[in-house]
Amino acid sequence: MTNNKDAPGVIEDAFPLSMLQQGMLFHSAKDEHLGVYHDVFSYEIEARWDEAAFDKMLDLLIDKHSILRTIYRVDGARPLQVVFEKKTPFLEVTDLRKYSKNEQNGILTEWLLAEKRVPIDTTKHVWKVFVHLLGDSQIQFGLSFHHALWDGWSVANFVSELFVGYAALLEGQTNFDAEKPPSYRSFVALEQQALNSSANKAYWANILLDAKTPWWTGEKSSESQFFLCEISKEQSEKIIALASELDVAEKSIWCAIYLSLIAILDGSLDVIGSIATHGRPELPNSDKMLGLFLNTLPLRVNLKNLRWRDLVKAVDHELREQYTYRHHPLVDVQNQTGLDFSASMFGYLNFRIYGDSGVKSKILGGQGFEETNYSMVVSVEKLESSRRHVFRINADAQLFDAASQTHIRAYVKNLVDNLTANKDKVISINKLIGTDERELQIKQWNHRETIDVGNQTLITALAQVQIKSPDAIALVLENVNLSYRQLDEQSSQMANV
Repeated sequence: MTNNKDAPGVIEDAFPLSMLQQGMLFHSAKDEHLGVYHDVFSYEIEARWDEAAFDKMLDLLIDKHSILRTIYRVDGARPLQVVFEKKTPFLEVTDLRKYSKNEQNGILTEWLLAEKRVPIDTTKHVWKVFVHLLGDSQIQFGLSFHHALWDGWSVANFVSELFVGYAALLEGQTNFDAEKPPSYRSFVALEQQALNSSANKAYWANILLDAKTPWWTGEKSSESQFFLCEISKEQSEKIIALASELDVAEKSIWCAIYLSLIAILDGSLDVIGSIATHGRPELPNSDKMLGLFLNTLPLRVNLKNLRWRDLVKAVDHELREQYTYRHHPLVDVQNQTGLDFSASMFGYLNFRIYGDSGVKSKILGGQGFEETNYSMVVSVEKLESSRRHVFRINADAQLFDAASQTHIRAYVKNLVDNLTANKDKVISINKLIGTDERELQIKQWNHRETIDVGNQTLITALAQVQIKSPDAIALVLENVNLSYRQLDEQSSQMANV
């Protein structure tokens, strides 16, 4: 059964899309074949099925949250999000109870693979709900949406509210918190203020002066492949203890590990990463708001001569300082500096909503699909119940193939172990990789091709490479990396002495 009547009525509000929303819509249109920013999640939930109760709870949430009554109009002079007074949700229910568990799993996998290939028509439905009935007390809840609609916190909030309310309805309760949170337009207003700030522009111009992005910037060409870097219970405990000792957020330590990983892959000590940050408005009841309250901001550190504790402290300081500038959209920073920050992104997740609401105990399992325009996305999630961390990477499968992923797993383990055991020692990136890995990085990852020097002299051959790949690593000695450009400059200085 499918309920997808598109019958929008009276317009309640209309306001511009945020810059990040516009960017996501652009990339999803540009790389539609990759399913960029079309997210599909599926959760197996312990609950009996009552369609009337489920419909009622959906309607209550749609009435409460204006973002659920929103569509996008991008055909005018300025892209808009249009909010209707009422909106019928897309809901599709499929009964799989006659199939075996293995058959159900096969059908659900096929559904997820097929759904991620169906483009989201944001002029009709920005989000869709699918329910597969598995048994008398089990359902598979599917959520398909454009990421421009909301962030991970909002998804968790929505799922929690939906199933806590649904369970209450099944028990005969009728009283619900119907207080409407602030509109998403409050976030867009904060972004507009930031765009008009000369102080913001000066801050980013200073931070990113003469910055260079990783060698694989702008190279994304294929679907991302998901893989895990195992973090042991012992490693998690050491990270938690170190955060307390250094008086920093755990996020800062993981962000330092992420930036060090980028340094290894790029062969550079002057590192630039992109950090997912949250800009939820500080308004009454704003914690109940649904929407895309994200921004991605560049973070730059130079690892040269730093101890591990210095790096962690520097990252923690930068993250705190950036809080003031969290509403300044990344696209404006890119336009201002001419830099592309799509090489990588880091996100730290710590969703307490499921645990606080009790709904997590009803979620028996799940799977999902999400694709971005970033070549590599590193995310660390803290599981509060077990005090463990999950280190996930989604990376372009052509840029970072299976062999590269094996190396990356080893790098992450070495980084965690070295940081926690040697916090007062100077960072030596080259000592974190083996001889064969170092050869792979310098020869394959930096150049990706062999230059035939023929009968040229060494000086002529080096000059040729310096012109072709000036920022590639030419020389590695202990904790010093020199690019061909730097080697040429220092050679010229020596020659003129």
